[in-house]
Amino acid sequence: MDSINRKVDSKLKAKCIQFNYGELDVLVDALNDCYHSGQCEVECTYWERLIDWRSQSMDADAIRKELSEHGAWDDAELADDYQNRLRILWLASADYQEGL
Repeated sequence: MDSINRKVDSKLKAKCIQFNYGELDVLVDALNDCYHSGQCEVECTYWERLIDWRSQSMDADAIRKELSEHGAWDDAELADDYQNRLRILWLASADYQEGL
């Protein structure tokens, strides 16, 4: 959570995280912040607003489809695009940190 208190530098490196239905370009600092033991909602909420979601190859439908295949969320939960962006950011961070 250290990076939440520092100014985001536009020169920070981003990584491309591959999913079945597209990919996300996410700053490495976000990937390091958004997955850890305990609740990650504060970090994911912070970084979600800094991502240009329109420039990503995954739109809301692709994110929903990707998340539905995980089986962790029901259709009602997956109807919330904002929460889905938090979820996919959390999954991207987990994949990055676990080297997947």
